[in-house]
This record gives sequence, structure tokens and C-alpha cells, in this order.
Amino acid sequence: MVVKTLVIAPEYVSFYVAGRREVTPPIDLDYGRIAATRECITVPSLYSNDGDTTVVVGPLSELNQTLTPDHDGLLDTPHRLLMLSDALIDIADIPVSSTRTHIRIWVNHPTQPDHVVIGWADG
Repeated sequence: MVVKTLVIAPEYVSFYVAGRREVTPPIDLDYGRIAATRECITVPSLYSNDGDTTVVVGPLSELNQTLTPDHDGLLDTPHRLLMLSDALIDIADIPVSSTRTHIRIWVNHPTQPDHVVIGWADG
């Protein structure tokens, strides 16, 4: 598998990681941090007018992250894809090998990160 680096500028200060297209994104009403269900993860990002957000996505085994993740959970991936999108567009589809995927996410700021790392492994 390969690690991908994406540069995004979501208009609504977040993007989504899901295993299928038709999901209701969870919302963290308190602080705008990572919010998750088994169907979708809402990840905060830098406001598009303030700049781009770099997103690194890859297998956990290839990321070499040593810090405690900001999110650690399972995501249902029935199509064997991690589907990254924002409110307006599809960003990327990342193939995974299982219908249940372990996801870890690291952000460099809790509410407006400009660097996000998403690691995955079979769940």
C-alpha cells in the first residue's frame, strides 16, 4: 500500500471519512473537534480562507506515528474504501482490505488543524 498526501481547502472547516457515500456526518456541538460514528468520521480542518490543510493517509504500519492519536476507532467500510469528502466534493477514495477498518487520526490543532494524519488497518 502507499501513503498518499492530499492538500485540501474545505469550505466548511471539516471533511469526512466514511465507508459509503450516503451517511449522516456526526457533529461535535461543543468544540468542533473530531466526531465519529461507525459510519462516518468528521475531521476538523483549517478554514479555506486561512489556507490549505495537508492530509496524509496510509496504512498504520507505514506511518510511524508515535504520539497518542486524537481519534482511535472502527469504521464500517462495506465497499472496502475509505471515502474522503467535504460538504461539496469527493476528495479521494482509498482502497482498504476489510469491511471493518481500524482508523487512527492525528491532528496538529484540535479545532483548525492544517496537518492531519489518517492511518488505517484491518479492523
